[in-house]
Amino acid sequence: MIKDGGDEPHHDTMARFQCTGWCGAFFGGPVFVVRTSHSDTRGLMNTLTPEQVTESMTIQKEQAYRACERATRESGFITKMTTVIDLEGFRLLDGDRRFFKCLGASSKQSSMYYPQLLGKTVIVNAPSYFSLLYKAFSIFQPKSALDKMRLCPGQKTWTKDAAATCPFIKRMNGGAAIPPFLGGTMEVPPYLTPRAERADALAKVTVSARDKVVIESEIPVAGCSVRWEVLLDDRGIEMSAHLLPTGAEDGGDSVAPVDVMDAVKIKAENGLTTGVMRIPSPGNLKIVFDNSYSILRSKSLQYRIDIDLPEEGGGGGEGGEAKAD
Repeated sequence: MIKDGGDEPHHDTMARFQCTGWCGAFFGGPVFVVRTSHSDTRGLMNTLTPEQVTESMTIQKEQAYRACERATRESGFITKMTTVIDLEGFRLLDGDRRFFKCLGASSKQSSMYYPQLLGKTVIVNAPSYFSLLYKAFSIFQPKSALDKMRLCPGQKTWTKDAAATCPFIKRMNGGAAIPPFLGGTMEVPPYLTPRAERADALAKVTVSARDKVVIESEIPVAGCSVRWEVLLDDRGIEMSAHLLPTGAEDGGDSVAPVDVMDAVKIKAENGLTTGVMRIPSPGNLKIVFDNSYSILRSKSLQYRIDIDLPEEGGGGGEGGEAKAD
C-alpha cells in the first residue's frame, strides 16, 4: 500500500486521535511533527489495540524511508528524516503509558529496519518539568533514538523572536518550510490543526452524578439517518434516544414519542463507539446520556451527531444543544 502511495493501516483512526504528520523538509529530508497537547493517546489506545498502533507507527517510518531514499538518489547526499515534538501546552497526566510502550516498540523496530533513517528528534517548547517527562519517556526508547534527541533552547516558538532563539528554526529556510506554531510561515496542514478546531471535532459534555444530559437535534424530514460517535473518558454511561414527532408538542394524543435507540451501556474501554439510527419521521430527536445510577461519580464524554438527509447532497454535522434534565 505504501509503495503505491497509500496510507498506513488504521490511518483514519490514528489521524482522528492524533495531531501529527509530515510538514516541510530539513536539508531535503521529511519533517514529522507531533503536537502533543492536541493528541488524545488514551482515546487512541482505547480504540485500537497496541499491536495496531505499533504497526501503524512503524509503517509511517516506511513512508519516510521511501521519501529519504528518493531525496538521497536525487541529491547524491544521504538524506534523513527529522522529528519535531512540540510540547507547548502538554500536561504530564495527558500521556498514556500504553501509547509510550507502542512508541518504544515502534522505535526499536525502526532501529532494526531503518537504522539510518532518523537524523534528529528536536524537542521544542519544553515545559519546566521536562526532566520528569524525559525520564518517564526514555525507558521505552532504544539508546540509538535517545542519542539523536536534542532539546531546543528556544521557548515560545510561535513568537516573532523564535528564529533568533531556536537554532533548528533558524536553519529552516527562514520559516517557509514550517508552520506558524513552529515560528514559520507555511500554511498549517489539516492533520496538524488542533483536533478541537477540525470539522469532525467532538463536542464535550460532563454528566453529573445522579443526573442526565439530553442532546437535542431537529429532524427535518422522514427517512433521515443519524450517525453518532461517543468517546468516554472513563468508566461507562447509558445512552438512549427517542423522537418526539412533529405535532406531538401540541399535546395530540395520537402522536406519541418513538424509541429509536434502546438504552445501551457505552464503556470507555471500548474507545470510540459509533452507530446509526434510522429516523421514521420529522421531529425533535433527544439523545439521552444517563448517569443517574451513579451515586458519586460524574462522567465526562465527547460526542458527535451527523444528520444525513434521505436525498443526495443533504446532511451535515450538528453538535446539538445540551440540556440537563
